[in-house]
Amino acid sequence: MTWRKKLRDRLREITYSVATGRASSKPERRIKLRPDEVQRVVILRYDAIGDYIVTTPLIAWLKKYVPGVEIDVIGSTRNKSLLELDPNIQRAMFIEAKHSPEASWLDVRRFMLGRNYDVVFATVVERMTKALIMSLFAGRAARRVAVEHVQRRKTYAEAFDFLIRHDQPLMHWVDTFKHAGPSVIDAPFDDTLRPYITITDEARRAVQQVSDAPYIVANISAQQRVKRWNVASVVQCIREVIDLKKEFDVLVMCGPDDIDEAHTIVNNVNSLRCRVFQRSLPEACAVIERARMLISPDTAAIHIASAFSVPTVGLYLEQSNVIEWGPYRTPAKIILSNDGKTNNAIDPLFVAQNAVTLLNELAAIPV
Repeated sequence: MTWRKKLRDRLREITYSVATGRASSKPERRIKLRPDEVQRVVILRYDAIGDYIVTTPLIAWLKKYVPGVEIDVIGSTRNKSLLELDPNIQRAMFIEAKHSPEASWLDVRRFMLGRNYDVVFATVVERMTKALIMSLFAGRAARRVAVEHVQRRKTYAEAFDFLIRHDQPLMHWVDTFKHAGPSVIDAPFDDTLRPYITITDEARRAVQQVSDAPYIVANISAQQRVKRWNVASVVQCIREVIDLKKEFDVLVMCGPDDIDEAHTIVNNVNSLRCRVFQRSLPEACAVIERARMLISPDTAAIHIASAFSVPTVGLYLEQSNVIEWGPYRTPAKIILSNDGKTNNAIDPLFVAQNAVTLLNELAAIPV
């Protein structure tokens, strides 16, 4: 065992010991709060963009059912531009999405100091020692809430005051976070809430001229390499789509690191109806909002499309990923990898056929 692992294990033991001592000795902490007892909450969501988006129904629920509540968020630098635009958030700070101890943890403590939170929602689901440490920063009075962990339920139940139920892998994460508020605050569950993203008029104006024709967005980027689609497959898919649906353009969307690959795809498609789109995250959201369809691997783009109810063709490695992270209450076609290891095992012509079928199905629905 390395000294680093020994240090992590010891830190975990101390943290859970402190938290357990605070929670288990006070059964009244496990009684739901009335809405009028909640003035200020903090949400820990310092991971990926899609993770933040599926959590937004919790924010919407708090604003709807807890009058006057102030919502602070500890976010990540990845989702900073979305959090900064959200009018429901009172204060936010941003840290790197890392799990090892670092100086930014002290910044979090300073950010929380004196805020006297009533509830802290630890909505992250990995490396919970970090989340628990930050939960303790929220103050002694704050009720600590986390997502339950099947294998560690007893440990979590001793360290946190409330656990949010998540039936893995049978429950979408949006539905899990819809239950987060009512799990600790005595107010109604609201199934009408859905993920949301705030877009500025400036971002909408910036993308108005991206296409004169209706368009489809084909996203090629994904954080995990195994979820990506190779250039040849993307080219073949786009060629088939624009051949069968001549009224549509295709915008190839990507992250900053994939801009060369996007240009290679567009050059190989060799059509004026296929162009590269790579701009800021708010502008990417604005262009997806106006799209007739998104074609994308399992990544944040799918959650952005769901926030605007944009029809989606999603490429997934496993069915469990679809259930937990798939398009949410949005018209969609889901295509699973043939080998469960890489999306390159998916037939690009099959993807194109599903895209065309979905467009035709939507066109047949009376407006």
